[in-house]
Amino acid sequence: MSLPPVLQNLRIPVVGSPLFIISNPKLVIEQCKAGVVGSMPALNARPAAQLDEWLAEITETLAAWDRDHPEQKAAPFAINQIVHKSNDRLEHDLQLCAKYKVPIVITSLGAREDVNAGVQGWGGITLHDGKRPLVVARLQKRLRALSLDTFGDYLKYLEQDKGGDELVRAMGTLVDKLSASLPQPRPVQPAG
Repeated sequence: MSLPPVLQNLRIPVVGSPLFIISNPKLVIEQCKAGVVGSMPALNARPAAQLDEWLAEITETLAAWDRDHPEQKAAPFAINQIVHKSNDRLEHDLQLCAKYKVPIVITSLGAREDVNAGVQGWGGITLHDGKRPLVVARLQKRLRALSLDTFGDYLKYLEQDKGGDELVRAMGTLVDKLSASLPQPRPVQPAG
């Protein structure tokens, strides 16, 4: 089993929490440079037009990092989208995510097939809060299999896993069916 292209540059399977108000492009960029998924809520960008500027900053800065550090490329970034009907910015924000081909979209307050399909259409993946119990159960199974006591012990184990086999298994806790069932990137015409 191999990791999908969007997850190839992860050093450990960690997603920086998309903190309301606190997370911003600078934090996301530094997390990605450190090898973990940097994330922020789309709604932190206010006014809504600021999201376009922030996504440009993130994608341009990470692309420059990758050019300058081909031996240690940045991890992907994620944008958290509130998919509840109360979010009147969702369509606008998703159009910007499509424009910048955001690698990972974290959906909160639900999971929507149309959002999943849109993200997969530009080659990204979605994660949603409903998967938490499944992820915890799968991680606990790996802890038992490796005779480890804590999630911290597991992270240390992953850092020492030079072959990367366990990293692939760990990523399987976050994304179901990592192999051929993932969509292949295909051209998407952003709206606007």
